[in-house]
Amino acid sequence: MSHEVFCHIPQTIDPEVTVGNSCFGDDLWDLSPLIPQQSLSPSRKKLKFNTIQSVQLKFTIKQYIYYKLGQVKAQSTITTMHSLAYFIRFCRANGIHSLENITRQTLLTFAMWLKTECKIGKRTSYMAFLVVEEMIRVGQIKGWSVPNDDVLTGITAKEIWGSGKDEGSLKKVKPIPDNIFDEILRCALHYEAYNKKDILTKCGIIIQSQTGLRINEVLSIKSGCLHQPENSPAYFEVALSKTVRGEPVIHRVFANDLVISAIQELEQNTKILREKSGLSELFLTCNKGINVPRALGWSNHRLRTFIRRCNIRDTDGALYPLKSHQFRATFVKQLIMRKIPIAYVMEQFAHVSVEMTCHYLTLQEKEVKNIYAQLILSPNAKIAGINADEIKQKTANMFRGKTEK
Repeated sequence: MSHEVFCHIPQTIDPEVTVGNSCFGDDLWDLSPLIPQQSLSPSRKKLKFNTIQSVQLKFTIKQYIYYKLGQVKAQSTITTMHSLAYFIRFCRANGIHSLENITRQTLLTFAMWLKTECKIGKRTSYMAFLVVEEMIRVGQIKGWSVPNDDVLTGITAKEIWGSGKDEGSLKKVKPIPDNIFDEILRCALHYEAYNKKDILTKCGIIIQSQTGLRINEVLSIKSGCLHQPENSPAYFEVALSKTVRGEPVIHRVFANDLVISAIQELEQNTKILREKSGLSELFLTCNKGINVPRALGWSNHRLRTFIRRCNIRDTDGALYPLKSHQFRATFVKQLIMRKIPIAYVMEQFAHVSVEMTCHYLTLQEKEVKNIYAQLILSPNAKIAGINADEIKQKTANMFRGKTEK
């Protein structure tokens, strides 16, 4: 189903209108066509409405979720439904059958219920209240069965919970110390000595460390993604998940020698699994069927096992608690240390590819060449490979004749 289907939401929705593999009137929405990531299990691509006993309340919530599908990615909409689950429980416990019956006092009671009864964090409570707040605001505009009065005055999610951030959420992901980074990369390159079969962990670490990609983006790369043009640097194509609304967008990311070798090794070692399954992803496992590893458990399972087997320890002698997103933080740290403009670094968090970064920044052609040829592809950089001089000459050809725009 195309993404455009959700753009204009009527006040009354035909129960037979298609939603993914389901219909609006169904109590189970299968959003698999809207969530192409193979690393997610089928159950995490579905929305269930059968816990909502009230027909009127269920219809309003469905209208809101249908509206959200036109605003954000389907996976984000599933997260919205998870936040709404608290309000659904509250309504069931208090005999609320329609949002039209919601008053200012009801919302205050809901906020107190989240704080005292649910035993959840500040951030979770904030999001649980925020989705109800948005459902009421949008519903008032679209004519849904919601309160007509301004019941939100003085009791918005921001006014009750502030920023909504938990105390511990201010702790940022820390870059990997240089000496530990060196040890991680060294062990990854020779991981066969510790585990001959775990090619996926080895290649995942190498690609993340050299590109700053998120682990879910690394796991999305497919057979044939690597390109090695004769007169320009090698690159591979990857689905970047947090650049636009809707489905992930394919972009190009420069590949140094380490990345090239890792991708070629994946191509060779997962060839049989791809042929058997019909999947094109390079990261495949044969565990209860052939599938893509889940990004959710990558740090807790694969990286933790890697650290233990390689016996990589911090300054206190404890096993280093490596998380996959630290590779991204380390990548950005390297850019900052080399005095890359802050605006560029900010874009780098969301846009790894050169074309997306240049699209949003006012960088001169010479600056872009220097950023990629000297700072990312420098032989002395942690996030780089070798042959930087050769690649620098090739980037000159890539940008030759291009205007600043």
